[in-house]
Amino acid sequence: MSLPLKKCPLLLLAVFAASPAAAEPASASNLRVGGYLQSQYEHHQDSEDQLGQDGKPLNSDRFLVRRARLQLAGEWDWAGAIVELDGNTASGGFRADLHRAEATLRYVPEGSKAPLLDASIGAITIPFGFELVESDRMRPFMERSLVVRSFFPGSVDLGARVGGKLDWFDWSVAVMNGQPKAGSVDFSGSAPAAAKDLLIRVGMDSGPETPFRISGHVSTLAGKGFHAGSPATKARVEWRDLNEDGIAQPYEYTAIPGRAATPSETYGRWAVGADVQLAYRTDLGNTRVLGEAILGQNLDRLLFANDPVVTGLDARGFGYYLAVIQDLGRYALAGLRYDSYDPDANVFDNRKGKLEPASMRIDSIAPMVGLVLPDVASLTFEYDFVRNKLARDESGMPTNRPSDAWTLRLQVQL
Repeated sequence: MSLPLKKCPLLLLAVFAASPAAAEPASASNLRVGGYLQSQYEHHQDSEDQLGQDGKPLNSDRFLVRRARLQLAGEWDWAGAIVELDGNTASGGFRADLHRAEATLRYVPEGSKAPLLDASIGAITIPFGFELVESDRMRPFMERSLVVRSFFPGSVDLGARVGGKLDWFDWSVAVMNGQPKAGSVDFSGSAPAAAKDLLIRVGMDSGPETPFRISGHVSTLAGKGFHAGSPATKARVEWRDLNEDGIAQPYEYTAIPGRAATPSETYGRWAVGADVQLAYRTDLGNTRVLGEAILGQNLDRLLFANDPVVTGLDARGFGYYLAVIQDLGRYALAGLRYDSYDPDANVFDNRKGKLEPASMRIDSIAPMVGLVLPDVASLTFEYDFVRNKLARDESGMPTNRPSDAWTLRLQVQL
């Protein structure tokens, strides 16, 4: 299911058309400036001192700036805006660009802290699940789980969102381009297809007022993926020096026929997910238990890049994670996360001339420990034990490709 943008051009603004909001002059008291810096060293078992086919280095044992975020936020009675910039060296080279730019209209009842109704447009956080909407600054683990990163290579996309909160209940509905920031190299930040992704997220949060807190959400996504067509090519003649004598012989010429252009196409994709968070406050500190599961079709845009137009088959992926985080007083914490991701449940392998079901599942266990200066800085160490079936043994059977990694990160608030 997809939602054409032209059918809802003024729907979000109409909600606020009759509001008594008057223009409010900007002042320094309405503005907040903040940010954080994440610098780290990481080591990977699969790192090599070589260059890939694209000329980029395969070495991943390195120092890097993972995130350097600077945020300017403005808050008024009926409106707000957030502009967030990001700098990093994660993809090689020094990069600085726009991470988030969100303009919001909202209605907050008197005496309430949360908006009963709000509407945002711009480069906004994708409202799906828990890890996507959780701030990179607040997440205790280094990165999001593999299933979330594969389905959503970035946490921000261009679009519009309507949502609100009433007591324990909260909801969000969004229409987005479907090209997350840091996703497709060709289409990130653009809209190659007119159809948009429709996302719905509903759930509850008991709030932090009691020692025991529970929250959870159900999320859905329906939309269209984009398969890029190919341009026409001319007929040509190719010479291959088969006998390597450096002299062109008649039998070494091959005619390569021209090829007609192929049109671009769209294909259906969807996802459903559920998440739950439990927290219990004790004298030692907070104990948190997190869990999330996502089932999606043709949605992998990072690890295996699903395209059923090319393969002729729909790829149905499933993944989940379970995590426990324990505060050890005010100045330390420890955690453990298990996550599993199967990018395609319909994979077969040729073994002894027979097609047999195969598994592409990737599992990881990530213990984490950290030291914390509240609201100032944190020093965190994480080791990722990764198990997969991306290699072959001497008999040709799938086996584990060594992919363990560890990271030491220093985060400082600005």
